[in-house]
Amino acid sequence: MEEIKNLWIYQTYDVFKTYDTGVKLDYVILIFILFWIAIAVGKRLQDVRNKYWKTAFPFVLVFTFVEGLRYLRGVDYLNYALIFKYQGEPSSLTELIYLFVQQSFHALNVPYWFPFVFYSLAWCLGLLYLLKDYRQSIKYILPLFVLLSLGAFETFIRQSFAWGFVFMFMSELLKDNYKKALLFVICSVLIHNGAFVFILIILCVRLIKRPANPYLMILLYLFGMVAFNASNLSYLASLIAKIPYLGDTVFGSYIANADKWFSADAVKDKFARSLLTKVGTSFFDISIIILGYLKIKYMRDTELKRNSLFYYNLFCLTVALLQFVFTIEIPKRILTTFYGFAAFVLAWLFVDKTLINKYKSWYALLQLYLVVYFLKEILFASNQLFIWDNSGQYYFNL
Repeated sequence: MEEIKNLWIYQTYDVFKTYDTGVKLDYVILIFILFWIAIAVGKRLQDVRNKYWKTAFPFVLVFTFVEGLRYLRGVDYLNYALIFKYQGEPSSLTELIYLFVQQSFHALNVPYWFPFVFYSLAWCLGLLYLLKDYRQSIKYILPLFVLLSLGAFETFIRQSFAWGFVFMFMSELLKDNYKKALLFVICSVLIHNGAFVFILIILCVRLIKRPANPYLMILLYLFGMVAFNASNLSYLASLIAKIPYLGDTVFGSYIANADKWFSADAVKDKFARSLLTKVGTSFFDISIIILGYLKIKYMRDTELKRNSLFYYNLFCLTVALLQFVFTIEIPKRILTTFYGFAAFVLAWLFVDKTLINKYKSWYALLQLYLVVYFLKEILFASNQLFIWDNSGQYYFNL
């Protein structure tokens, strides 16, 4: 009887509804603190030789607090909160780590927001694990990565939890520590089976030994954004449906429903962008493609160049493909999570004095775009709620 009641409570809400709260002072203050700490800690991590994790602790604390205590931010938030509180939907048995974490929290009788704190901590620690290898440019990478990834992080709840281990996998893969890399692959897939797709993309990019042709990338990017109709991808459904999979997995359900994800009906107008947004975004993305190529072209063949090549190709290929599927939810979810890796390319561009002096106006426009992006997407985000706002019109029996 209790299970029926809980399921009824879960089903009475539009769990994927979005909320526009307007500007809230507590949100603005906390976001400024978060980015100030990210900048300050990033600079400190670049300057100190030892005590990496001790130095990074203020950022871990602030990020986990600000993001872990958010409320209704991201279309998946209420869905996961209600599932945790009322167990309205069981997790796949193949996602054992996620299931274990959820059941452990249930056994401890923690409040609904505690898992979000834990997921934020996992993502943050995973990112810092990866960035430990890039101390020479971490003062740029850390704040830029948070800036460009925050929207995807807040939206894709369990996917972001899995990314904590995907970051660690990337770190070990690029150092050729394959045993450790495999361990982190297993952890990420046992949190969210869809992490297998991220791993596959990363492995494919790792095999590429030359920088992506910038002219080809720009051509693909513009064609996907301007001329391509996403509904034309429906023919892929029959091919994807033939991929072997385990039926009792999230990944398997995506494949089984490929005809829905790639059909004309899957194209959602709400993901469509205005002309101004397209112009601004394409300027930013194409600038990274061009300037990044110029940077890598004249780098000496060192480990840094090989890693730079990997991140450059990862950004170029995923951002170009993203334009083809921007209005299709599932492929967009997969590719959007890679957007933050633009931070690596940007960081290497911002430390190159030769390029800066040669393209001063170009760099100034890039910096202006980042400021506008911060104001539009982060500081003045439509939803600015925290858990202490769980009342009145935002009360959901949590």
